[in-house]
Amino acid sequence: MVDLATDRWTWTAESYEAAAAAGIFGSEPRLELLDGEVYHAAAMRPPRALTVGKLLDRFSSGLDRDRWIVRSQLPVRLDDRSEPEPDLWIARGPADRYWERHPAPADLALVVEVADTSLAFDRHRKTPRYAEAGVPEAWLVSLPERTVQHYAEPRPDGYQSLTTIDVEGVVNVLGVEIAVADILPPQ
Repeated sequence: MVDLATDRWTWTAESYEAAAAAGIFGSEPRLELLDGEVYHAAAMRPPRALTVGKLLDRFSSGLDRDRWIVRSQLPVRLDDRSEPEPDLWIARGPADRYWERHPAPADLALVVEVADTSLAFDRHRKTPRYAEAGVPEAWLVSLPERTVQHYAEPRPDGYQSLTTIDVEGVVNVLGVEIAVADILPPQ
């Protein structure tokens, strides 16, 4: 008899990618690998989708495209057991450097998670993994709380700096300033 509480499969990033390429996961919507476990990504409801789109537009128009690339919902490789798909990320360019690999923590300037139903998972599982991997900055845009949590100074035990910016504040990375009110849905 199999004890489903203790017997489980864990994946490396390479085995996960090979399984996806072989069609093992079928036509599942977005999946993510985190600490060797495969998770369904949260559904993209309209407020979250529009917030991600607004951030993508703002960063795409505000950054030097030769130096930085901005992508949405594409994998980053944190280590050999984690390949999450942040809602948005900014990595060193040019884009052609990523033909053979996904961006790694050393390539990244920022990862952003926009959360509504996934708030607890993003805050307590994904954000600490970004810190542990050494991603320099992470933002958690909380739609229910109407805030942006700005994480910086990564260490293996988590980010050492956390600043919560409310709807009246401004966030800034790589010289691009964004008013929090401009990316959140109306109250």
